[in-house]
Amino acid sequence: MLNRFLRRTGRLTAKALAAANLPRPPRRPQTLTPGDQGHLKAHLRWYIRRGMRKAGVPALSIALVDDQQLVWAEGFGYADRERHVPATPETVYQIGSITKVVNALAVMQLVEQGRMHLDRPITDYLPEFSMLTR
Repeated sequence: MLNRFLRRTGRLTAKALAAANLPRPPRRPQTLTPGDQGHLKAHLRWYIRRGMRKAGVPALSIALVDDQQLVWAEGFGYADRERHVPATPETVYQIGSITKVVNALAVMQLVEQGRMHLDRPITDYLPEFSMLTR
């Protein structure tokens, strides 16, 4: 009884995905060999495209780096929709909020090097910095 229910649910889910034009994730291979990133890339492509559709993101570029080596880079969507120019790994995007992440990374590297301490006031490092209090 439970198996029949699960099969029926699976068929209904597949029909719903097909009706919504949402592709299924790629099938996992029988064996995964170390160093073979084919399945990972295929799964990420599916996941990224699905996320872009859900969030209405027109373009995205990604790069995976392992131990200073570029493993994979790819663009998704269109850098220019009107002209049908695809996004590539070299597509230039507006900087947006990425500066916060870059600054946090730089500060943490300085902390790691012992050149900065997280518990010290920011004015110890930037004496000209001031903020209005609430």
